[in-house]
Amino acid sequence: MCNPDGMSGLTPKGMIKNPPLGGFFIGKMKLMTTDRVQAALEKRGQIIEQMMELSEAHPEGFDTTTQAKYDRLNSEQEKAKELGERFANEEALNYEMEQPFEDGRPLNRIPIGTGTIEDRGTPIVKKGESFAEKVVARHGRPLGVSNNVSLGGLMHGMLGGPVTHDVRAALTEGTDSQGGYTVPTHLTAGFIDALRQKTAVFEAGANVMPLETQTTNIARLDTDPSWAWRAEGASVTESTPSFSNVTLVPKSLAVLVKASNEVLQDSVNIEQILFQSLVNSAAVAIDNAVLTGSGSGNEPLGILNTSGIANVDMGTNGDQMSDFAPLIDAYYQVQKENANDPTAAVMHPRTFKDLARMTEDSGQPLIMADMIKDLPLLTTTGMPIDETKGTSTDASSVLVGDFSQVIVGIRQDFQLEVLRELYRSTLETGFIAHLRVDVAVTRPQHFCRIEGVTTY
Repeated sequence: MCNPDGMSGLTPKGMIKNPPLGGFFIGKMKLMTTDRVQAALEKRGQIIEQMMELSEAHPEGFDTTTQAKYDRLNSEQEKAKELGERFANEEALNYEMEQPFEDGRPLNRIPIGTGTIEDRGTPIVKKGESFAEKVVARHGRPLGVSNNVSLGGLMHGMLGGPVTHDVRAALTEGTDSQGGYTVPTHLTAGFIDALRQKTAVFEAGANVMPLETQTTNIARLDTDPSWAWRAEGASVTESTPSFSNVTLVPKSLAVLVKASNEVLQDSVNIEQILFQSLVNSAAVAIDNAVLTGSGSGNEPLGILNTSGIANVDMGTNGDQMSDFAPLIDAYYQVQKENANDPTAAVMHPRTFKDLARMTEDSGQPLIMADMIKDLPLLTTTGMPIDETKGTSTDASSVLVGDFSQVIVGIRQDFQLEVLRELYRSTLETGFIAHLRVDVAVTRPQHFCRIEGVTTY
């Protein structure tokens, strides 16, 4: 029998009470590492290693003297754990007090939630900000997991490759009851930041919100109130804005990757390839969900299927974009809603290619109008090119809008699982990654779809 750290056998009085290097906790929150916390953690790790050495040297059990030494070491590691937790709690409280406050709330958080428990804040990570710095710094980096551990290294260790002491500690930290792994929070944050760099909707300005509960409600303003001029002593004209709720319920997003055991064992860059394959495939999936998600079954509701967005129609059967007029029209549709200027136009690479090939009668490249010359044109294969528009079955769309009105909620319990038995007959190993995501559009009227774009 093995304990969570891989040590064989039980001590005469049972297993070690706390998994080695498992981290410090207060309630359910993993706390940040500082110098004095790290010192307490390292001291505890050294004591636990001595305990493991005793067990390995006495596989048949302890005599009275050895048992007493083991019990003394176990008491010392408990004291080191308590000291580290106290230091970590003080550091977390100090960090909280250092945050700027306005009207009782930190400036870097927005109020959300149902209000049934308490009015609390959750960070919103905007374009240009680091998820790792803004979210993990606030909620704490899991202790016992070194900064030297990468997600690729963690996956390599899961697949049976050689591991360092730091990777071994990270695997111990994240093991679940089904034999999979919950990726430590700071590694998940690094994965999310890498994912954001590859995803068009995040480049366009979409925000990220870490989801801490199964259901998160966000108030949405559907119509603005109208101000009215009044005479002295006259009644104020009533104007009732329209509000609704947007509910984020994380949906399951997963991928299965498999490779031969020879590749896994012999490739010197397997960590990088595994990591990049997960990032690239997840980026396309999230782009597709944010842009075109149906909202049915297990799929989030994307922008194009959200009621209230404007529309520029390319005709009954669709048409090619021969000039920039559709983009100008879409830009105007957003502006007339008193919205911020659009942050981007997102399209399939095929559409971007056709735009780039447009020329004047003289053969010179077509010049963009001043109105849209600074509008970023972003591409993603997450925008389909097989939409039906009348008799056309190869149509696509272009989405123009203020993408800061989009929130992508992501649960931080990123799960990894290795499938060894399923592909044993072909000497392959499977690898499943599982993330839960949902999408909310806070102001649908700040978007416009150019519908029915065909190709040359």
